[in-house]
Amino acid sequence: MNKNEILEQALYYLSTNGVKFTMSQLATSLQISKKTIYTMFDSKETLLLEVIENSFREIKRSEKQIIESDLKLEEKIKKLIIVLPDRYQNLNWYKVGELKEKYPKIYEVLIYHLQSDWKPTLDLLQQGIKEGVLKDFNVDVFKLIVEGTMEHILSNHQQIDYYQELEEMMNILMKGILK
Repeated sequence: MNKNEILEQALYYLSTNGVKFTMSQLATSLQISKKTIYTMFDSKETLLLEVIENSFREIKRSEKQIIESDLKLEEKIKKLIIVLPDRYQNLNWYKVGELKEKYPKIYEVLIYHLQSDWKPTLDLLQQGIKEGVLKDFNVDVFKLIVEGTMEHILSNHQQIDYYQELEEMMNILMKGILK
């Protein structure tokens, strides 16, 4: 059993059961002992933190692929802002948002990642403005709108499709800023 398999299964449990899943449930589903999990992760909190960190490493890899792709600038911007690796698109992100109550420090890390390292995206937005693909607009306000939407979706108490909501947000924003 490797660490990545445990992280993937833990993310699945986080998405389906929220923070209420137990290390025993995780171990049983992986057909390993809890002791095996605890040799790699000191606690459930450590495991959940690594799940979030690993997820954002994968998101950053996906961002890099988008930036380096041959897509039109407009498509790069759309994809970059709502980037999620394919296997994350069907996760229940509201359940992930439950971290806020039980594991507030981990939730802070999640929000930190949502709010940080916008430079590649902001650079593409500035490039779009410069090249005339986008209207001149305040990219900082745009960033705040996107962050606010993502945070709202995470804390929303409805069962909604996170990725679908982000796509809709991007449709609204892009139609408002495209010439």
